Amino acid sequence: MTAFLSGLLFFIFVVDVILLIPVVLMQSGSGAQAGLFGSDFAAGAIGAKTSEVLVSFTKWLVAIFFISSLGLAYLHLPRTPKAIPSVSSTEQAPAEPTPAPLPTETPLPPQQ
Repeated sequence: MTAFLSGLLFFIFVVDVILLIPVVLMQSGSGAQAGLFGSDFAAGAIGAKTSEVLVSFTKWLVAIFFISSLGLAYLHLPRTPKAIPSVSSTEQAPAEPTPAPLPTETPLPPQQ
């Protein structure tokens, strides 16, 4: 299921990027020749009210871009399996063996 969802999100991501690039380049900027094709390319090719349509379309494409990129990042996070406790709460683990006491030094007999 994760592989299918990852593939679907990746497909949406790629199509969105392919659509987003020319839409951004067709928009006219603040300069006279700011767009890739000139400032009035989209208005002459599509119509006079093109700027509002392009701005709205760009907003939707950017929203899809962010959502799909965040979704892909979430799906590709490294997963760590949860550790299953080996001892249940009612059982106790065996106690660690205590080390044997070290031999004490015996005093040496006095030398004569």
